[in-house]
Amino acid sequence: MSFGASLLQTAMRSEATRVIVQLDDSNERQLSVVNLCIANARYFGGGMKIAPDAKLTDGKLDVVSISDLSAVKIMTSASRIYWLASFDVGG
Repeated sequence: MSFGASLLQTAMRSEATRVIVQLDDSNERQLSVVNLCIANARYFGGGMKIAPDAKLTDGKLDVVSISDLSAVKIMTSASRIYWLASFDVGG
């Protein structure tokens, strides 16, 4: 219950942030995100599967970006991060 209340409060107040990302030798990309996660494991924050393909033993970091979403889209998609093997809400 507290997660849902906090999520609603945050979703209503949050605005996307513009970031510049460059991975390895690729070109820089400008993104508008509400969340950018650099993960070495699949889970964070008490069981959220933010990076379903991440492996602790592969020596790599997985980069997950959640694009500029409306508060409604955030609220309707948030539960998927706990129950689905992949998380792609797009933007």
